Amino acid sequence: ILPLLGDVDRCTRAAVVEALGRLGGPDAIEPLSRALQDEAWEVRSAAAQSLGRLADSGAVDPLVPTLEDADHDVRLAAAQALGQCAD
Repeated sequence: ILPLLGDVDRCTRAAVVEALGRLGGPDAIEPLSRALQDEAWEVRSAAAQSLGRLADSGAVDPLVPTLEDADHDVRLAAAQALGQCAD
């Protein structure tokens, strides 16, 4: 599913990052971290939520800069995800 992260449709990209969050594993952190830079806020928000779902300390560093995202929903998702990673 990783090639679909480059799809032109933002809904497809968001669905991929949600699936990665459900599949889990340490291999999901890197593509989800890249998705935090997506042009669509929906994808960035889904990536932050998925990183939080992983509850892996390796997700903390990519999430911290997302706390300053231009979109409020993305910032909120990042803050919630960081809380899950700290548990």
